[in-house]
Amino acid sequence: MTRRQRFAVVVVMLASVLAGGVPPVSAQQDREVVFLHGFASDGDTWRGTADALQQVLRLTAHTPTTRWYTWMEDQANSLQGGYYWLPDNAVAVGHSNGGLVARQWARQRAFDGIVTLGTPHEGALLAQRVFAVLDANMRLYNIMNMASGMIRNPGPGLDEVRPLVLASLLWAGQLATITVRELTSTLAVSFTAPVIGQMVPGSAFLSSLNSGGNLAREDHDIRRRVGLIFVAHEYWKMGPAVGLRPELQDPAYNATQVAIAALESGAFLLRRYSVWWPAQQVANLLREGAQILRNIDPMWCWAVTNDPSCATSHDGIVSTPAQFYPGGQNYGYLGVPHVWQTRQGGPMIYDALHRDIGIARRDNPAPGPPPGGPPPGGNNNEGVLPSGRNMTPNQRLYSPDRTYFLTYQDDGNLVLYNDREGRPIWASQTSGTAAGTLEMQGDGNLVTYAPGGIPIWASSTAGNPGAFLEVRNSGLIVIVAPNGTPIWWSGGQ
Repeated sequence: MTRRQRFAVVVVMLASVLAGGVPPVSAQQDREVVFLHGFASDGDTWRGTADALQQVLRLTAHTPTTRWYTWMEDQANSLQGGYYWLPDNAVAVGHSNGGLVARQWARQRAFDGIVTLGTPHEGALLAQRVFAVLDANMRLYNIMNMASGMIRNPGPGLDEVRPLVLASLLWAGQLATITVRELTSTLAVSFTAPVIGQMVPGSAFLSSLNSGGNLAREDHDIRRRVGLIFVAHEYWKMGPAVGLRPELQDPAYNATQVAIAALESGAFLLRRYSVWWPAQQVANLLREGAQILRNIDPMWCWAVTNDPSCATSHDGIVSTPAQFYPGGQNYGYLGVPHVWQTRQGGPMIYDALHRDIGIARRDNPAPGPPPGGPPPGGNNNEGVLPSGRNMTPNQRLYSPDRTYFLTYQDDGNLVLYNDREGRPIWASQTSGTAAGTLEMQGDGNLVTYAPGGIPIWASSTAGNPGAFLEVRNSGLIVIVAPNGTPIWWSGGQ
């Protein structure tokens, strides 16, 4: 090639770029997105959500495991060593402490965006107060164990009260045991880990990270910073369960209320009708145990938010105010507790990556529409299929802005379309089956049935009574529990 020919090629390429003939890099290839786990966790916690997001957005997901117990600076250095090759338009998504590690990592390299979920930007007070919670639960266990042993002995008053309180004594002791076990397996057992001190509000690490100079650097170097803030469903009710074992929240709360009533009633009866000193001693133990049970939620709120009245909300582990990303765009969500955010936060992360960071949707190889475009049918413009309702073939359920609609086609395929572009973006891959009805069942399961009631496809979300289906403006279909928690979405579970 002659010099004149090379010059002509350069001119043509430059003109093409200036005219917009070459699409931006983000439109040509997947974006590199690194998902960072939090305290006492590993990269596997992200696998399901990261893989699902990878299916619907143009991104390549990475889910490394860091030594979460070491200094956050060391975790960031380790990530930089393993991912030194990332391009400048890479994105970091961090849950809990993973968000702090992402911000620390950004001091060493460029990021186009950082998304944090439930991250204690202002510190996790529980890291400082975990032993106070442990002490109260150990005291409850000892009191219940002592009372249980004494009340089994025959004596005036004890024989009459025993059937009333024994089951509640056993439950209170079990509750204390579960709380102690879960806490010691996470925070308390790692109390000597260097990272614990960095998590405490006002630590030197957090003060440096949130200093005016570093925030100004983030504002200049990171194009988009997004904080996803979560408030757990009824966070004020059985706080230890919300923080440690959310699936136990309702049964634990109900059993605890019964136990409080039983223990207080037993103490009253013993004090009133028995003067025998062992019975009086048992009455004192029952009353003290009931008081500790009553104080469970105020104490947990105090340990997490410094507010024993529980007026300050939290996600079970981190207070709401502490989750705000300084200088970032923050969005609040109700329903998802801290330990479930990597598993149930997919729709929220999708919105942040697509809406705020600008990662494009991936063309889905779902079956195309029948000849002539999407099938005609009756329309439902509410964007919601309530619990107990159904759709018949070719009906449409539109998103509120009418960009997307879900339809149960007469070929048996359940398909989500972009109506403006006339293309499918998700499908159940069940074409070629007989179409009957799409049912949003009362048990929370979304099911397509062939004629005769034969199930063909299901979301596998039974066990969530009252859940409903939404078609969202973001281009997702989401099954939502009555408390607002997403339990399934079209990118995955």
